[in-house]
Amino acid sequence: MGYEGARTAETLAEFVNSEGGTNVKIASTPSNVVVLTPANFHEVVHDEKKGVPVEFYAPWCGHCKSLAPISAIYEKVATAFYLEEDVVIAILDADAHKDLAEKYGISSFPTLKFFPKNNKADEDYDDGRDLEDFVTFINEKCGTDVNTGSAKPIEGTKASNEPHGAGVRFKHQYTYQYRVQMVF
Repeated sequence: MGYEGARTAETLAEFVNSEGGTNVKIASTPSNVVVLTPANFHEVVHDEKKGVPVEFYAPWCGHCKSLAPISAIYEKVATAFYLEEDVVIAILDADAHKDLAEKYGISSFPTLKFFPKNNKADEDYDDGRDLEDFVTFINEKCGTDVNTGSAKPIEGTKASNEPHGAGVRFKHQYTYQYRVQMVF
């Protein structure tokens, strides 16, 4: 019997449990990247007090996978700016939320846009895709002075090595979603 369900960790775990008689659990990995949805997009992106770089991605996109949403470089960027109250690093699954993608003219993936504070007309991000490039761009646009050494997890934050974010203190009041991995 082949699997024909959705490609989410939860549904795959459910399938494995029902077919294999196992008890697979999903472990959450905390992230400093804010996951945007139609429910929180306006609140996060159009907050006049915050500069918000947004990666519009599609889960099936090879280029998006190389940028690694919610991991690697973008996660390091979010960690570097974690303590900056006027910066939010965010992503939006443009495939799942096509209406928002269309509203902002997204036609290829990944597309990075910046929504500056005090002026919410979006700007295309066409600079480099490494940590230093992102940090330099955000510093220039937001008037911050973060360096790439700030991309190390800060004790007591979501990105620290505390198990499953124990003792987490949230910088923003937005709803956070987490990456999941299957643990056997």
